[in-house]
Amino acid sequence: MTRVTKAEKERRVQEALQALIDGYGTSTLASHLSEKWGCTRRNALYYIKKADIRLQKDLKKVDKRDITARLINLLELNIQKSMRQNNYGAAISGIRCMKDLILDGDSKPKKFKHGRSTAYYG
Repeated sequence: MTRVTKAEKERRVQEALQALIDGYGTSTLASHLSEKWGCTRRNALYYIKKADIRLQKDLKKVDKRDITARLINLLELNIQKSMRQNNYGAAISGIRCMKDLILDGDSKPKKFKHGRSTAYYG
C-alpha cells in the first residue's frame, strides 16, 4: 500500500466534507470513497470522520437562526411539492417537522380537567 501525501489527505478530507454537506450517509459514502480512492473502508471512514469534525466546527460558528430559517424554507418547499403530487402523508410529516422545529419541543397542548386540549379551546 502506498503512502498518501499531506496534500492528498487534505483533498480527500475536502471531498468527504463536500459529500457530507450534499447529504450522503456515512456508510454509503465510505463504500463509495474506498472504491474511488482504492483504499480500505477503514481509511475512508477516517477521512469522513475528519470531515465531520471540520463540519461540526464550522456549524458552531454559524448563527442558529440562519440554519433554522434555511430549514424552514426547505421544509416549505418540500411541503408544497408534496401537495402538488397529492402526497399528503409527506406534507403532514413536513408540517409536523416544521412545528417541532419552530416550537422546539414545547408543543404539548395543555389539558383541561374535562380532557379537551387548549389547541382547540383557547
